[in-house]
Amino acid sequence: MNGAQEHDMKFDRKHNFYPLDKKTLIDLGKIFEPLDLNYCLYDNDYQFAKRDDHAIQRIGKNNLSLATFHNLEDIPDILYSKIMFIAPPEKKNAALALFNQHKIPHVRGFFSDPDLIEIVDENISKSYAIEHFCHQHGFTIANTMAFGDSTNDIEMLKDCGIGVCVSNGNPEAKAVADYITSSCDEDGVAHFLNDFLKLELTR
Repeated sequence: MNGAQEHDMKFDRKHNFYPLDKKTLIDLGKIFEPLDLNYCLYDNDYQFAKRDDHAIQRIGKNNLSLATFHNLEDIPDILYSKIMFIAPPEKKNAALALFNQHKIPHVRGFFSDPDLIEIVDENISKSYAIEHFCHQHGFTIANTMAFGDSTNDIEMLKDCGIGVCVSNGNPEAKAVADYITSSCDEDGVAHFLNDFLKLELTR
């Protein structure tokens, strides 16, 4: 959830940080109406979208959720961790310009995938969720290791004690990482952890 939600597996509890209300989501949807962008909301229990498309199917497959289709005005009036808008290549620049032009209060947006504009509360970041988890368990973010590949990972890669980017990651993310490992397709995370733990055990 890019910092909007934390699942503490040790105690099997979830924290939702700074969720967005339905009115904010509707206001965000109106910004992108001129481009007719599809939206996506999902959690363990639901996936909502305006219509079906390849991006919605991909998100559903990754999160093991099945979409139902609604206008934003018709979704349940509950709190949501984030909202995503699908922006195909030919609409990306226009979508970003519209978002920056309208300035909805207390939210920020970023591309979490090449075709996904993700919008969350302005206080949300991956570093925020990691720091919260660390505080709950009696250690600091300096004692953590993070893996990333995209621009929305930059803050986390800088803030964690060890930041690792995969070789096929975004150049800006690679620039702030402490280490570069091989790509995800080459099991770069597993190889790095294996080598790192072997090194630590021999010290």
